Amino acid sequence: MKKSLLLFLVIGPLITFAQLTPKSINTGKEGVIGFYEFKPGGYNPDSTYLYPLIIFLHGIGERGNGTTELHMALNSSFPKYLVKGATMKFTIRGRQHAFLVLMPQMSKDYVNWQNFYVDAMIEYARKNLKIDTNRIFLTGWSLGGGGAWKYATASVENARKVAGIIPVSPAPDYTDLCNLARGKVAVWVHHARDDASIPLHYSEDAITGINACSPDIPPLITYYPSGGHPYVAEWAYDTLNKIEYPNLYQWMIGTSRANSLATNQDPFANAGNDTLVILPSTSATLKGDASFDPNDVIIQYKWTVISGPSSPELKILKPDFPVTGVSGLEPGNYTFRLTVKDEFGVSKSDNINIEVMLPLGGMNATPVVNAGQDVIIREANYHLKGSGRDYDGTIKSFHWRQVSGPVTITVEENGKMANLWGITQKGTYGIELSACDNHNPCGIGRDTVFITRNVPMPVYFNYWSKENPAIRNPDVHRYGLLVVFILFFSVPALIFNSFTIRNFKDKRLHSH
Repeated sequence: MKKSLLLFLVIGPLITFAQLTPKSINTGKEGVIGFYEFKPGGYNPDSTYLYPLIIFLHGIGERGNGTTELHMALNSSFPKYLVKGATMKFTIRGRQHAFLVLMPQMSKDYVNWQNFYVDAMIEYARKNLKIDTNRIFLTGWSLGGGGAWKYATASVENARKVAGIIPVSPAPDYTDLCNLARGKVAVWVHHARDDASIPLHYSEDAITGINACSPDIPPLITYYPSGGHPYVAEWAYDTLNKIEYPNLYQWMIGTSRANSLATNQDPFANAGNDTLVILPSTSATLKGDASFDPNDVIIQYKWTVISGPSSPELKILKPDFPVTGVSGLEPGNYTFRLTVKDEFGVSKSDNINIEVMLPLGGMNATPVVNAGQDVIIREANYHLKGSGRDYDGTIKSFHWRQVSGPVTITVEENGKMANLWGITQKGTYGIELSACDNHNPCGIGRDTVFITRNVPMPVYFNYWSKENPAIRNPDVHRYGLLVVFILFFSVPALIFNSFTIRNFKDKRLHSH
């Protein structure tokens, strides 16, 4: 009880700041349900604005009695963002939207989520909160993701109570997936490819099953290449577009049961204005953020190269992000295409032209230089291979030099190549490649490559060296002395005990 009180005192101020309030309701047959209620700042039940609602279902480790253990429901994934002060306010097409959130705690009497928890939250919200009944969303992580599947696939009636579900690293607790299509529920799954706790194929099987039912709203799945089971819980619920665009909250704002395939309006793609690039610059920024959808949400922005004198590199900043970078441009004309897709799978495209030119007025175009890709190494030596090109002349010479780093290293130059020696300390080293062209005075182009030495931690196992400070470790020294002390006294004691026992046995043998 003291431990629970202490935890409440610790998170109490945070709850006030984050506008989280512990609540409980008596369902009668199913008993009392404890839950947290989140209201955004400025919540006004008398306004004409209807608030979208999120119902979050936690994982197996957050189960509790709903009273003294209710704080455990805040221990992972989405609730952490609320405790840290997430406002749950997002601006879409110039209008601000804010979410209400309900987070029930499941009893330890159950091993998976029961549908009555979700029904109780929906009923409570309808009676006590100013919600948009066309924007009720059910989400959960791990066991809670399975609970989202379970509720919405149990019946068409259940499916029609929610606009969308977002199962995150979900347990495969689904029944009839066609109920999602019949109930016109939007689905967005998040899962890591290397999830060993709940393998990815369960989510892929679910997506396949939904698609087999010809849904009006095609289901979405976001793959994380790594992260296993737990980290996806943090990434999927990010509120600041650090991971993806749109994030799941922006997606929810554009998703409504009031939308339908029959009344859907096409999205508008806007690739921006045509652009002029003057050498030696060989890069540009492609901006599609003026694209919009009049009635739901754009779920995908895709840039492609249609034509040009070379094959430039598109630098994708974030999955489905409207802005991307392009590099490796050469003199000539390029055409890039932006394709956007809305929630109902309707796509529209728009093109942008980029012209790359030599400097005007006969000015010198300095060389374009590439020092190579940034890398992380474990060795003390590394070989660099750069490149350079001058579009209005020739390159006379290359020069390598160190411009940053924790210690000075040896840079052995050989034209476009260089050998690095003595990268002994952990850290990041900046190595610049410059090229001088044949103009007088020469034009110089520069590029810097960053080499990060990630020195593996020494393995301290059973020895300590006074002579070699590179493998010294004070803790190991201290514990090593303790081990030596124990062995010094225990080994003779074992020998003595062994001798005593054997001697005792011999005496007993002779006495008989």
